[in-house]
Amino acid sequence: MFYHQTSITEWGMAFVRWIMFVKESIQPEVCCTIADVAAHFCLSERQIRRHLLTMKSSGLLEITDCIDMAGRRTGYCYYDCTPFLRRIAALAQEHAQLRLDEQFAIDPSSIEPSMVAEPYDELQFSDGFVSYVSMPDGTYVSMPDGTYVSML
Repeated sequence: MFYHQTSITEWGMAFVRWIMFVKESIQPEVCCTIADVAAHFCLSERQIRRHLLTMKSSGLLEITDCIDMAGRRTGYCYYDCTPFLRRIAALAQEHAQLRLDEQFAIDPSSIEPSMVAEPYDELQFSDGFVSYVSMPDGTYVSMPDGTYVSML
């Protein structure tokens, strides 16, 4: 839902999905060769390198060379899509907060006098529960019957 806000391409999104599901369990990283990636996506190694470097320069992917016991670089790289996942999580959290703010925002001018109960009224709900209301000034609470309780 939010990936279009991250500057990731469709191929990049497909690569992230591949990383996440390449193993038995879902993990945000994988260790493989360029040839493995190229074989999976039916692209040349040169095209794969270009796509991966674009993702890395956009801050969506971390790429680390794997080193053998003798300290030599192997043909394997460690690909980690955690930066992309963090960015998506931040966007989702921001979106959820905006929706929450919109959901509880009440325009006081839309409240009619017949919808307002007195601040310390006894409120009886459909399940028989009775509550006495006490709130700070300027608070509006939406009740199940469509009324609002307000401290004006």
